[in-house]
Amino acid sequence: MSFTMLEKLPGRKSLLALVTGLIACSAESGGDAIDDDGFTAGKADGRFSDCSTLEILVLINSVQDEDELEEVGISPNVAEEIIDAISGDDAEVGTEDDVFFVDLEELDDVPFVGKQTFDQLLEAVSGRCEANGDSVHLRMGVAKDGTPEDDAVFDRPDYALSYNHLLNGPNWVSWRLVADDFGVVPRYAGNFLADVSLPKEWYRPIDGDYTNSGFQRGHVVRSEERTSTVAANKATFLLSNVLPQTGPSNTGPWLKLELFAQALATSKDAAHDLYVIAGAVWPKACSTHKPRAAGDGCKDIGRSSDPGERLAVPEAMFKIVVVVEPGASPTKGLGAGQTIAVIVPNNNDIQDAEWTDFVTTVDEIEKRTGYDFLAPLSAATEKSVEAQRFTCDGNPICPVD
Repeated sequence: MSFTMLEKLPGRKSLLALVTGLIACSAESGGDAIDDDGFTAGKADGRFSDCSTLEILVLINSVQDEDELEEVGISPNVAEEIIDAISGDDAEVGTEDDVFFVDLEELDDVPFVGKQTFDQLLEAVSGRCEANGDSVHLRMGVAKDGTPEDDAVFDRPDYALSYNHLLNGPNWVSWRLVADDFGVVPRYAGNFLADVSLPKEWYRPIDGDYTNSGFQRGHVVRSEERTSTVAANKATFLLSNVLPQTGPSNTGPWLKLELFAQALATSKDAAHDLYVIAGAVWPKACSTHKPRAAGDGCKDIGRSSDPGERLAVPEAMFKIVVVVEPGASPTKGLGAGQTIAVIVPNNNDIQDAEWTDFVTTVDEIEKRTGYDFLAPLSAATEKSVEAQRFTCDGNPICPVD
């Protein structure tokens, strides 16, 4: 009903005052006007970087209830509208019909979401996107394989990665691991999250692609390695940080290596800084660097019959760990026994194996993946380090049992 129609009704002054009061009440409660436009103006003044855009979308898409939004300053009426938009037809968050926001324009279309709401969201993620010219996650270099068409590199607050949009998963993920990364934040309990920062023309894997697939959602950066803040932990659940992994591989030798890395980083007597690069060893049928085609022989999982929307399954997982003293450069003075290299098969018969059963060399990982790792090292050091096979025998960096 318009204000003109209201003016013609009996008692119009009282009714107009009531409507005006309700609108004012909505604004005073912390929300914007029902059709306020917040994103367009914000985008024009450059407030939204790629980092802040992703962080806002992760925050919103991962909420489980209105309380989580209110904790970061979102007003109750706005929080209710956002939850209603996410929850889908069954009106429940955390189910398969949830609807996720893929960009800020969609979020701006929610009633009562406007400039004030975006100001609050930017404040909530501001500490996650501070400028840093030297990415700690790429100090061991950007691994390259000569085929940039399926290597999209993203540098994020918690890790960097090379994403393969042809195979719908990460080629590699690179990150620094230090004692302060381990905190008391509980593991995120919601579904794994679509990475809505990936280009819209690419398929964006969702949690349901793994349902009944026979494979686990295998974190590359382990969830427990990012427990200093809620946002850091949620970032590990983006599906661009996940690969299809068998249970015996994921919870067997791969986990044992993760626990060894944790011990190296958190030892009270001899904590170290770790620089880690891990990812997929793709089967030959998958690593063609060309768009997928039906019947191409690449093992995959997913909901769709379209090979371009299915997730390739690695034949193995690799991990390189460079271990240095706290605060030391990983590219200077690197000596013997400071680099761990493993290739763990992605099969079902290794549950009881030790990670040390799969120790190899960086040279072998480069041969299997086609990538050149550790490029910032001097030529002589790189040649020496990449040929070494790690052992704890007589190695001072290994934790004492």
